[in-house]
Amino acid sequence: MTLYATHKWPDAITSHLWPYALKMVNEIWNITPRSQDGQVPLAIFARTNQVHRLDHLHPLGCPVYVLDTRLQQSKKIDKWQQRSRIGAYLGPSE
Repeated sequence: MTLYATHKWPDAITSHLWPYALKMVNEIWNITPRSQDGQVPLAIFARTNQVHRLDHLHPLGCPVYVLDTRLQQSKKIDKWQQRSRIGAYLGPSE
């Protein structure tokens, strides 16, 4: 994952992000159905039948837009100010 991200976005991705890649691989492993019986490891652990949507996952390091904190708190800002900043996707939120 880090090799792909470094190839696609060389300016944003460094080797210092490998812990995020490991965390993301673990998350993918836990929500992907097993090939033996089709059960999801996280659902087995939590004893639920909840199905996680795999189409919500994005590649590690892909560009994302983070909403300004004032807008997140429902505060108003001047209409000419930037409403977001660009960042890199480092995995699903806790």
